[in-house]
Amino acid sequence: MISKIFKKVFKFIFPDDAPTEKIPLLYYHIFKLYRFFKSIIIVSLIPKSIEIIVSYLSPAWSCNLDKKDTDKILNKSFYIVSFLVFILTLVVQGLWSFGEGTFRGSNNDIFYFWDDKLNILNYFFIVPLYMALGIRLVSLTIDGFGFITNFFNRDELSDKKMTKPKGSIIYLFFFIIVLSIAITINYMHEILDTSLYLQHFWCITKISSSGERIFSGLGIYYTLLTYNLLLVSLFVVISYLSIFLITINYGSKIKNEKILDTISLSEFKGRLSYFVNINLVAKAIAAIYMLNALTWKYQSTLANKDTLNLQLFVIALAFLGLFVISIPRYYIELEIYSYQVSKVGEPNNVVYNDLRPRNVKIITNVLDWTIIAIFTKVFFSI
Repeated sequence: MISKIFKKVFKFIFPDDAPTEKIPLLYYHIFKLYRFFKSIIIVSLIPKSIEIIVSYLSPAWSCNLDKKDTDKILNKSFYIVSFLVFILTLVVQGLWSFGEGTFRGSNNDIFYFWDDKLNILNYFFIVPLYMALGIRLVSLTIDGFGFITNFFNRDELSDKKMTKPKGSIIYLFFFIIVLSIAITINYMHEILDTSLYLQHFWCITKISSSGERIFSGLGIYYTLLTYNLLLVSLFVVISYLSIFLITINYGSKIKNEKILDTISLSEFKGRLSYFVNINLVAKAIAAIYMLNALTWKYQSTLANKDTLNLQLFVIALAFLGLFVISIPRYYIELEIYSYQVSKVGEPNNVVYNDLRPRNVKIITNVLDWTIIAIFTKVFFSI
C-alpha cells in the first residue's frame, strides 16, 4: 500500500514528460498549477490587453530592415539616450543646485549635491545605463513582435492568423501614467518628511517659517525628472510583458500545430533569437536596477527608518528579475521537451534543449547571481 502511494507521488512529481533538471522541473510544476487554476481565477486577473501597446507600435517596416542596419540604429540610440540622460540628470541638476546654493556648503541642515555621492554615481552611470538599455529593449520588442508574428502568419504553418489584440490602448496608457504619478507622489512625500529625513536634500531650496520644506524650481524639475524616469521604466516593463505573452502564444503552438514537424528545431530556435536577446537585455536591466536599489539603501541611512518604497522596489525587482523574466523561455523549452517525448515515447532518449547559446547562458547566470547577491544585501539588512 505504502509503495503504491510512493509510486503515485513519485509519478506526480516526476512524470514522463517532465525534465530531470531541477529548475526546469520547478517551472514544469508551476505551469501545471497555472493550467489547473486558469479556468477558475488566474486568467481572469491577467489583463489580456497588455500586449496592445507593442502590437500597435510595431511597424511593418521593422521586419524588413537588415539586421546590420538594425544593430547600427540600436547602438546609436544606446549612446544618444545615455548621453541625454546624463545631461538631464547630472549636468542640469548639478548646475542648477550650484545656482541655488545647494551644490556645496557647510550648513548641517542641508544635504548638498556634492555630498550626495551615491546619487552622483546614479546619474553618472546607473540611470543612463538602465534608460539606454530600456529603450533598446523596447526597440527589440517592437522589431521582434513583427518578426515573430510574420513567421506565424505564414500560410504553410497555420490557418489561424495572429492579429493585433482587441481593446483600447488608452486604458493602458492611463494606467501607467496614474501608477507613475502615485509612486512619484509617495516618494516626494518621503523626502519632504522632516521626521524621516533630518537634513533636507539639495533639491529643496525653500523652508517655510514653520520649518516646512517647499519645492522651488529645482525641486519641481527633480520631481518631473523622477516621474519621467519612472514612466519610461514602467513602459519598459509593459513592453517586456507584451513579448512575454506573444512568446508564450508561440510556445503553445508547438503541440497544437506541430510546428516542429514543419521546420527543424534549429530553425525554430533561430526564430526565437529576438526573444533570447530581449530576455538577456531584460536581465541586465533588472541587475542594474538592483544596483540602483543598493545605492538607494545606503542613501536611506540618512533616514530615521527604512522607506516603504525601497522595500517594495527590491521585492518587485527580485520577483521580476529572477522569476518572471525566465517564464516564457522555460515554457517554450518545456513544450519542446514534452513534444519530443510524445514523439519518441521514451524520455531517457530526449535531451532537454536550452534556447540560449553558451555565452548568453554564462552572462545570464552572472546577472542572476548579481540580482540575488544585491537583493540579499539590501532586503535582509532592512
